[in-house]
Amino acid sequence: MELDDILLRKLEQYLGDVMSAEEREAFQKEIDANPELQEFIAAYRQTDDLSNDGWPLADDSEQLAEALAAFRDKETRDFEEKLKSASSRYHSTSPGQSVPWRKIGGWTAIAAALALLVYVLLPKNISMEDAYLTYSTWEEVPSLAVKGDIDDDPRNTLETLFRDRNFEDVLDLGSQLVLESTSIDPNLLLYLGISQLETNRFDDAIATFDQLTTSNTLDAHKGFWYKAMVFLKKGDKEAATEALNEVTSNEHNYRYEDAKSLLKKLK
Repeated sequence: MELDDILLRKLEQYLGDVMSAEEREAFQKEIDANPELQEFIAAYRQTDDLSNDGWPLADDSEQLAEALAAFRDKETRDFEEKLKSASSRYHSTSPGQSVPWRKIGGWTAIAAALALLVYVLLPKNISMEDAYLTYSTWEEVPSLAVKGDIDDDPRNTLETLFRDRNFEDVLDLGSQLVLESTSIDPNLLLYLGISQLETNRFDDAIATFDQLTTSNTLDAHKGFWYKAMVFLKKGDKEAATEALNEVTSNEHNYRYEDAKSLLKKLK
């Protein structure tokens, strides 16, 4: 995306406190309606605070990239390239450039701020493998235990195996419990399907999650998210995107916001 020079000028004036009261009030409304701008302004001010405390902003692009990566906690794969692009574009002082942008260390401050802006506003692309590692957390899977369950209840055993990540051991017991169930139990299907996924039984996992999505249960929509996880692990971007689109078709679906975010990162 092209950085908006008008927006940058407004940011410069806002952060330098050189706006009129009316201009500041109008721009504040833009900020209040834009979480990305809020994040950028917070990041800029933290950078400013660090600089005033002697944080070593370097004139070397590589050193600056490393410092910013540490500041931002996690560096995107193309962060350094964005930084170099920003620093190159703004190396020269622009005519009429006001002092506030330079107060924390010359062009390095501008490069730092603009690199952060690019980092915030551009979608963070993510690989299929990284997406799976990031989103395949199973802590949110509901417990199988019910009040009054005895310790040796097979459902308790199944959950213990699952929480201990003994997925191979979950397969036989989970399949047996699903077959023995007189009605579709979404939680049992999740335990079984995830275990099939973790052991790379992809076709079995898809079949299990399809059984969930086509069920007449309140949790049927969860199956679409977990199908997306299967396709991510398989490396099938097209199928993963299709499953994620199913999730985002209804804002009440399970992991709706995560699916929206992930779709942007997979583009």
